[in-house]
Amino acid sequence: MPPAAAHGAKKWKRGGRIGSGSHSSVFMATNTENGKKFAVKSADKSHLQERLCLEVERKLLKMCKSPYVVKYLGCDTTDRVKELDNRNSFNLLLELVPRGSVQDHIRRCDGRLPEPIVAAYTRDILRGLSYLHSRGIVHGDVKAGNCLIGRDNIKLCDLGSGKFLADGDLPLTPTKGEHMKKRIFTTGTDGYKAPEVREETEQGPRSDIYSLGCTVIEMCTGRPPGFVPTSYELLTEFVPETGLPAMLIDVPQTYSQECRDFVDECLQPDPDRRPDADELLKHVWFSSRPCSYPVDKPSVPRSDQHRSPQPRPQPPPPPPSLLDKCGNLLGCKC
Repeated sequence: MPPAAAHGAKKWKRGGRIGSGSHSSVFMATNTENGKKFAVKSADKSHLQERLCLEVERKLLKMCKSPYVVKYLGCDTTDRVKELDNRNSFNLLLELVPRGSVQDHIRRCDGRLPEPIVAAYTRDILRGLSYLHSRGIVHGDVKAGNCLIGRDNIKLCDLGSGKFLADGDLPLTPTKGEHMKKRIFTTGTDGYKAPEVREETEQGPRSDIYSLGCTVIEMCTGRPPGFVPTSYELLTEFVPETGLPAMLIDVPQTYSQECRDFVDECLQPDPDRRPDADELLKHVWFSSRPCSYPVDKPSVPRSDQHRSPQPRPQPPPPPPSLLDKCGNLLGCKC
């Protein structure tokens, strides 16, 4: 029995493209037997790197069962996929999260989310990271585009850059100064990488915390701080007047000091000085300020070929000619 069959998706139909991961494309899909919708993440089978990333994501997601991590439904392969230029594909079948990503929400709000929503999203991301880290998993690519907006909470997705770093029995919860075994090979997106990841010396749970700090800045400003040209120097520089990391100048003054303090703790250059996810969940920011999860209608992006055609505007009628005006005065048509 193929893996997908065990999850009730023996037959399914691929729909329009709704997004993309770091190494693959994401499509809407429908179970043709019961009509249920889900997401399909597909990569070209002949591309080893793409296939490997999906295999890593499949392995890690199979270990997870949390409302703060997107749910794994199964996997299969398909031949000659039209949407992938008739190439064969390896597919991950995943829970459909129809409200898009936090990055989509940022764009809809012209680059800045209200602080109560930023706090609610951040708290949920921390809950997801706390779960992953307790299982010995490092996400490896925390950013707004990899945080999906579920019905009741945020769900972490795109674990293709993730790492399972613990050799011992699970669960394993690292403590300060006792990092899990790390590898020199690092992953992530420029603009969100911790200093130790940029230097390719280590990548552990607290590297995810640094990326979370960059993600909070992204929610407040519309972009992560590392996109500025001098981002590498800013990683270790401080503003003399405040003693805070120079990247914090990107956090608008309209956000609370508690929010800025939270980001400050996440962006500590030394990973040993960064709190872990469980410690940050107790931060005063979440207790002193309201956390408001947005309630709106689901919105799944659709590919252009699946959008309903819009009626073309009709041109205005031409102005009447002098001959027409004369005919109207005489009561006849010319």
